[in-house]
Amino acid sequence: MTDVAVVHDKAAAITTAVTTGANLTEQAMLSALGIVRVAHGEVFHIAHGALGWLESVQAAPFKVVREVVGRSEKLTLDALNGVENVALSLSRTLRESGEAAGEVVSRTTEALVGKKAVKPA
Repeated sequence: MTDVAVVHDKAAAITTAVTTGANLTEQAMLSALGIVRVAHGEVFHIAHGALGWLESVQAAPFKVVREVVGRSEKLTLDALNGVENVALSLSRTLRESGEAAGEVVSRTTEALVGKKAVKPA
């Protein structure tokens, strides 16, 4: 082997070593960055899930309060309807009692006086 061939073989070996080293470095960096990207995605996936869970936990008391208000509204409306029915019944009872009392007074007067009382038209 001549000196030129030896130098050429040494240069080729150095070039191959540098290229291989550069390729390995590039692959290592890409792998590390890929791992960081996966971790990034998982962290933010968990963060979004936690925020969704917190929103649902926060919404749950409002749902309960909304249900209580709705049921209270129905209960108070039913109670109001009941009071209205009782008031109307009392009013009708008083009117009918007054009419009956007027009839009794009219008959009593008629019996005492002996005349026929004039009935209202």
